Amino acid sequence: MFTPLKTALAGTAAAALTIAGAAPAFAQEAQSAPTQLQQQMAEAKPVTDAEIDTFITATMEVQTIVQQWQPKLEEAQGTENAATVQQEMQVALKEAVEDEGMTAQRYNQIYVMASQDEALATRIQEAAQS
Repeated sequence: MFTPLKTALAGTAAAALTIAGAAPAFAQEAQSAPTQLQQQMAEAKPVTDAEIDTFITATMEVQTIVQQWQPKLEEAQGTENAATVQQEMQVALKEAVEDEGMTAQRYNQIYVMASQDEALATRIQEAAQS
């Protein structure tokens, strides 16, 4: 995969898989996220070229947000504020993805699909290079 995009994807793995968990019941949703994601993957539709373009742009935004929030997350670890900081970051991630025109659920689906499907990963790589 295109190196900057691959780096962005690798650096946002945890964030990407929990973007959808930005709702008020964050802790409960985060615990059920793997099961929900598996069900979503079974129902996933093919990825369009337009979605790939949106996914690439959203991934770059996600990477920027993760980098901005990383010091706050590290500082809050082990404190009562850790969950609050995590939830605030998740809201920012979800908003960034939605601002690009994609739902958090679809972003997560494409992320997982690209990590498991070499053909899709290649399509994303080629789109990122153009």
